[in-house]
Amino acid sequence: MFKSTCPLGTRYRFTTVVTYGAPYVGDGVINDPFLKTLIRVMGEYDSVPLQDLGQTFQIEDANGNVRPVENQYNIEILGAGHLDFSCASGPNQNECSDFINQQTSLFMRELNLVAARGSAGIDEFLNERTDGCVEKINDIYKINLDKFISRLRNTP
Repeated sequence: MFKSTCPLGTRYRFTTVVTYGAPYVGDGVINDPFLKTLIRVMGEYDSVPLQDLGQTFQIEDANGNVRPVENQYNIEILGAGHLDFSCASGPNQNECSDFINQQTSLFMRELNLVAARGSAGIDEFLNERTDGCVEKINDIYKINLDKFISRLRNTP
């Protein structure tokens, strides 16, 4: 069971959690009454299979009641592997030389920024794109990096 508590028992008030590169392994109940949005992202060639990506997660509230997480998003990035989720660039770091790695990193950066706006921002990001990079199949958003155009491409 995933618990978002400090050592002193004080809860962090996470309302959105983005996981990537590996599926959640557990009983499907997250012990956090504040969680409203769960976004799980996997690469098509990730080292851990996607078999549980469609799993519906629940939260346990302060009274012990279990209910579904309000907003759940499952995303698969086509062509991406486990090591494609971060890309170091800058004067003292290695430049991204691989297209998949660079595009995956840009997608994750943009996803994390829109996730801060809640489910409305995520819905807009995934469902109202003009670049045609998203296809929803069986409740999994499939991201085609060949079509993905990041609005953050030229930002630091």
